Amino acid sequence: MAVIDGATTPHSLPRGRALRVAAGRDRASAEPTPAGDRSRVPRDLPRVRRCSRVALVAVHRAADRVSAAPAIARYGSGFLSGRVWDPNTERYGILAEVWGTLYTSVLSLDARHRVRRRARRSS
Repeated sequence: MAVIDGATTPHSLPRGRALRVAAGRDRASAEPTPAGDRSRVPRDLPRVRRCSRVALVAVHRAADRVSAAPAIARYGSGFLSGRVWDPNTERYGILAEVWGTLYTSVLSLDARHRVRRRARRSS
C-alpha cells in the first residue's frame, strides 16, 4: 500500500475498498470515536423501519379480524366468494367487487408500465 502524508492512497487499494476510502466510509481505516460507534444507528434504521412496518400490518390485520368476527359468525365466510348482494334476504357477497378492483388495478399498472417503456424508448 502506498502511503502519502500518512493517508492510504485509493490507487493502491482494491476497487471496492478504494471507493469506500475515497468516500470516507472505510471502517478499517476509520478512527474509533470517543463515544463509541455512532455509525450503527443509521445502519440499523432501515431494519427498525421494516420491523415496525411488519408489526403495524400485523396489528392492523389482528384488529380487522377481531372486528370482522361477529359478521363472519353471522353470515359465514361466503361473503368473499358470494356474488349476490340482497339485504332483504340477508345474503351478502362481494366477489364481483373484489374482481373489479383487482381487474382495474392490473389494467392501470399495465398502462403505467407501457407509458414508462415508451418514454424510455423515445429518450
